[in-house]
Amino acid sequence: MKQGFSMVCGGAAALLLAALLPMPYGYYGFMRLSVTVAACIWAWTAFQREGFTGQVALAGAAALLFNPVLPVHLSRGVWAPIDMLAAACFAWKAYRARATVEG
Repeated sequence: MKQGFSMVCGGAAALLLAALLPMPYGYYGFMRLSVTVAACIWAWTAFQREGFTGQVALAGAAALLFNPVLPVHLSRGVWAPIDMLAAACFAWKAYRARATVEG
C-alpha cells in the first residue's frame, strides 16, 4: 500500500511540474482531478494514522485548491509558484512514503 501511495504522490508531483509547460486546456482539467484525488488520499491516510494534523490540513487545502468541480481561477503567473510548491510537497510525501517502505 505504501509503495502505491508513493507512486500516487510522485505522479501528482510530475503532473504539477508538467503544468508549468504550455499544455492543451484538457490537460489542466485532468491534472486538477488527479491532484485532487491524490490530495484526498494523502489527507485520508494521514488522518487515519495521526488524527487531524498539519499534513491533513495541507492535503485538504490542496484538494480544495485543485478541485475540478469548483475551480479556482487564477492567472498563469499565479499558478506557477503554487504548482511548484504543491509539486515539492507531493514529491516530499512520495519520498517519505518510499523511505518507510524500504526502511
